[in-house]
Amino acid sequence: MHIVDLEQNTPEWESWRNERGCLGASDAPAICGVDKYTSYRMLYEQKINGAPSNISDYIADKAHFFETQSHAMSGIVLNHQYERDVCAEHDKNRFIRASFDGINFEAERFWENKYCGAKEFEAVHDSPSTIDVWNVKKVKANIILSRYLPQLAQQAYVSGYSTCDFTVYNDQADDVANIEVRISKDFIEGVIGKVIAFRNLLLTKTPPPLTTLDSYTLESPVDIARFKALIEAFKEGDRREEARLREEITRLMPHTRVECMGVQVLRAKGGKTIFRNLKKLAQGES
Repeated sequence: MHIVDLEQNTPEWESWRNERGCLGASDAPAICGVDKYTSYRMLYEQKINGAPSNISDYIADKAHFFETQSHAMSGIVLNHQYERDVCAEHDKNRFIRASFDGINFEAERFWENKYCGAKEFEAVHDSPSTIDVWNVKKVKANIILSRYLPQLAQQAYVSGYSTCDFTVYNDQADDVANIEVRISKDFIEGVIGKVIAFRNLLLTKTPPPLTTLDSYTLESPVDIARFKALIEAFKEGDRREEARLREEITRLMPHTRVECMGVQVLRAKGGKTIFRNLKKLAQGES
């Protein structure tokens, strides 16, 4: 592990994290397809074109505030003392990087702390005190842990330490839950293989295919007008025209998912086109 003398959450740290061709541990969930905010393609666009993050400033600021707030509480439940806020690169593959909430060099373990929602907090709180990660399916029921496992794997690769104290904080519970996660060599190698493959796409500027997580808004006035007319016709419910309208709407879509005129249209597997009302989606309805 090569330690980098940087203070986290500073402009210098941001520059180090975003250096071309380099990938941080927080990129690993998107690379492995388990990040709920950022797809593989979105991350590629962010790295190549500087596209904005799909995470709102409000969500990011809230998470950062509560993660900072929970550090002191986490120190009470942890059995090990940690050197705080360590930045590091892998000894040989310096482009693979990680920022740590803490590392205990003597005990050879690291600490990762997250702010999470009530359900995710309960999932960690109710988990066994120690989890051995041999296969992501074995911890799939733990919704927050399965989402962050690739990050922990990259941190393990960079540090050389396969044991993590994983703590989560929830402001409603005003409490911290902690589990010890032991990450297998096979799982770490699987994640790092995907990280290296993603980096090769960046270096060759080869865009990955779009997924249903990728969303784009139509910009052309002509396309918007046509899309609106097709949607209105579809809403009128003439079943004789439904197949034709679906085909025309799908053909108009430049990507796998489009949000326009209050409607979200998905091009699903098998060519099926799915229509969803954005207002209902915002209210948590299907």
